[in-house]
Amino acid sequence: MLEASAPLGLMPLIWEVSCPACNRVMIAGQVLDQLLERGRRQALMSDRIAARALPQEFLELAGRTTDRVMLLVDRYWFAYASHDRRDLAQMLVILLSPLVANPAITDALREECERGVIAWIERLPAATARP
Repeated sequence: MLEASAPLGLMPLIWEVSCPACNRVMIAGQVLDQLLERGRRQALMSDRIAARALPQEFLELAGRTTDRVMLLVDRYWFAYASHDRRDLAQMLVILLSPLVANPAITDALREECERGVIAWIERLPAATARP
């Protein structure tokens, strides 16, 4: 499996690519960029709908904030790896925890949940499981 570094220096289209198995390092450019872009997940409409519903569903559950958020993440994005789901849950705890003190759901909060979930999905490699 190849590993790519962050873009090198001032040239955003140049990466260092290494193969740990054969201990080789090479420089890659725009071709790798195109491969990486195609290798990213795309969020579905169902992801957007679920993300926007999170604040309301969070309020309907009982328990600790972290437990409620993890339950929601597992409900909608169960097919993703557990470490990826934990990353999403950490972000959602920050967004949803203020609802405990003030249960007012705003459009801005729904949009922020949607943006966060979409960003999380789109940063995952395409090889990650999809429900």
